[in-house]
Amino acid sequence: MIFGFRSAHRAAFVFIALWLWAPSTVGAETLTIGGTGGDLGTIRQLGAAFEKTAAGEGVTVNVLDSLGSGGGIRAAKASVLEIAISSRTLKDKERAPGLKIFAYAKTAMVIVANNTHGLSGISAAELARIYRGETRNWPDGTAYRIVLRPKGDTDTQIVKNQLAEMADAL
Repeated sequence: MIFGFRSAHRAAFVFIALWLWAPSTVGAETLTIGGTGGDLGTIRQLGAAFEKTAAGEGVTVNVLDSLGSGGGIRAAKASVLEIAISSRTLKDKERAPGLKIFAYAKTAMVIVANNTHGLSGISAAELARIYRGETRNWPDGTAYRIVLRPKGDTDTQIVKNQLAEMADAL
């Protein structure tokens, strides 16, 4: 069962160092990509597809393990990455000449639960009570098992911003 709530979307942004597009990049090379962990599975698939389409160009795609949005942005600014993946827009202090920003995807955010617990939906107020620990069990008596993203994670911030009831619960 999926419990939807207001239209919350996470936009994924791609930060590309300007020099990537310079003529000196022609020829065999490795395109190194890193950043937020939530998008790297998709980026790995896109990288593999790109390698197939650019087979004769000698380009390989290396997708690093999660660096986080901030880590990816810092690595692109330091020319360690050609492409950084972020689940948020740049902060003012992260902006720098030579970085280009492209939104490449938006993903819906949902709350998901097994459909054997006796509910067909849940309100934002009920969800907040669950996260605050005021309600501990499903209607069938089964204890809730809550899986949380880190407090500083973009998804957590989106939930707080989209659902006023959740601001003090997370």
